[in-house]
Amino acid sequence: MAELFTQSFGIKGWDIGPREVAGQIGKAQLLPLACGLLVRQGCPAWSKRWEGAFDKLANGLLLLVIVAVLARTGLLLMPCLGSNLLVLAAMGVLVAASLGIGHLLGGRDPQTQATMALVTSMRNPGLALLFASTYAPTMVGLKLAVLTHVVMTVLLSIPYLQWRQRVRRPA
Repeated sequence: MAELFTQSFGIKGWDIGPREVAGQIGKAQLLPLACGLLVRQGCPAWSKRWEGAFDKLANGLLLLVIVAVLARTGLLLMPCLGSNLLVLAAMGVLVAASLGIGHLLGGRDPQTQATMALVTSMRNPGLALLFASTYAPTMVGLKLAVLTHVVMTVLLSIPYLQWRQRVRRPA
């Protein structure tokens, strides 16, 4: 998109090209996904046995990263949140709508619905941070906005996942 925008409008200064975007997506999303698919194909019994442990490890690491980031940025984040309540509300609406749209796009399979909802709501914060770091390295507020959106997504995903758990359990 940046390459198309640059060529269409003759704008200079876009330091991120398709190669950088593809590299970030490849490292952060495609490589882990491909590794998981290869392990599941190559060692299905092993992957089935260890799936729960890896899920717990991944969720634990995600929680650890969130806590570490919040501990490091909390003092900057709190004043930003307090003075931008309208923005927070808009983020909440965006996340809730994204969860709903993803859920609807998931068809009838409960697992696909949950996966689509989470993927649709999260989008790609790593890519957003790459753009923010490249184009606005001194704008701390921009990185805080991306972080706030990630936190908002995690917080609003929790009730969604709890609802999905209740729906999946037989009465």
